[in-house]
Amino acid sequence: MKKIFAVASISTMIMVSPYTFAANEGETSTVTFTGSIKENTCVLANGSLGQVVQLGDVESSVFASAGSASQPVNFTIALEQCDSANASITFSGTTATDEVLSVTGSGTVASGLGIQILENGTPLKVDGSATSAMKAVGAGSADEFNFSARYFALDNSVSAGEANATAQFTVKYQ
Repeated sequence: MKKIFAVASISTMIMVSPYTFAANEGETSTVTFTGSIKENTCVLANGSLGQVVQLGDVESSVFASAGSASQPVNFTIALEQCDSANASITFSGTTATDEVLSVTGSGTVASGLGIQILENGTPLKVDGSATSAMKAVGAGSADEFNFSARYFALDNSVSAGEANATAQFTVKYQ
């Protein structure tokens, strides 16, 4: 019985030996490399990184009914060091509707409204599902995207409070 145990212990030691994982001579396999080559893209201008758009203090009486809006406040997303390309911007954030960002705050939060982002006066989708108009960048063109933002009433009654929102944006190239 002792001999059988000794033989079993030796075979177990051989099975965990690092040499059991060595490749057999002549064995082949593959290495796969992935990636793509793309046009040089742009860099976000410093003023476009983490910018804050001040919508200001707006009286609740401005929002007489659903669909009422405050005056828009302009903002720009600027690109630098662009090679010739076509680019657009996609916005995404926490939404009340696909075109209205939900508002938040650290205290009492306003209700019945949200924030819209506009391009040429037209609301953009802020749920990440659509892009702004495509525009040529680089090669001497103005590498700026001009937008505006405004409060937009979703209900017939808007209550006072903090009304902040955050949207992420992505530059897309074509």
